[in-house]
Amino acid sequence: VNQTLSATIPNGDHEWLVSCTDIYGNVGNSSAWNISIGVYPPVAETVQVEQGITLNAGTTRDVTCNATFSSVYGASHILGANATIFAPPNRTFDPDNPNTHYSNSSCVTTFSSGNETGFSCSFRVWSFAVNGTWVCNMTAVDNDSLSGAGVNTTTINPLYALNVTVTSMVFGSMLANSYSDNVTQVLMNLGNRPINISVFAYGGTIGDGNAFSCGSSNITANNMRFSTN
Repeated sequence: VNQTLSATIPNGDHEWLVSCTDIYGNVGNSSAWNISIGVYPPVAETVQVEQGITLNAGTTRDVTCNATFSSVYGASHILGANATIFAPPNRTFDPDNPNTHYSNSSCVTTFSSGNETGFSCSFRVWSFAVNGTWVCNMTAVDNDSLSGAGVNTTTINPLYALNVTVTSMVFGSMLANSYSDNVTQVLMNLGNRPINISVFAYGGTIGDGNAFSCGSSNITANNMRFSTN
C-alpha cells in the first residue's frame, strides 16, 4: 500500500517511525529515525511609525515606517524588506488605493550588524487619504525565501482644506438692462473630510440684501444669480 502522510512539526529534535495495522488488528512498526527541524524566518524586533500624522493640503506627504529584523543565521541572511500602510478594514495584500492603501516593495537598508538588519520604508500619502487608524506592516525576506512580519499603528488626523480658484469675480463693463457673461468659480476640497459650503451675496455688509454697493446706488442680491454643479 502506497500512502503519503503529512504533519506540521515544530522546530526541534524528533523521532519518527511508521506503524501499520492490518484488517485483523495486527500491528507492525518500522525502525525509528531521528529528524531535526530548524526553520527560522526573520523576526521583527521593532516596527516604528510616526504618530499623529497631519497631511499636506492638495498634495502628498511622506510617511515613513522603520523596522529592525533579526535572523539566527546573521544579518547577511536577510535579503530585503517590503511594506504596506493601510486603513482597516483593508489588509496588507489588498490593491493600492490613494484613499486607503499604499505599498513599497523596495525598502532601504539602514544598518546591518550582528544578527540584525534595519529597514526604512516611505510612502507618499495624498491629502485625501481617510483619517483615522492606519496600520504599517513591514515584511523581511531571507535567503531561504522565508519571511517574517511586524506591524504598528498610527493615526492620520482630519484635514479640512478648501481651495478657491478665483479670489475676485469680475463681470466687466455692462450696459444698463444687460446681462453679464457667466463667471465660473471653482471650490475644491483638498482635505480628507466633507465640507458643507453655503453661498450667498452681499454688497458691503453681510445681510444688506445687495450684490453690489456703490455709493448712491446698489445692485440688489436678486439680480446676482448663481448655481452649483
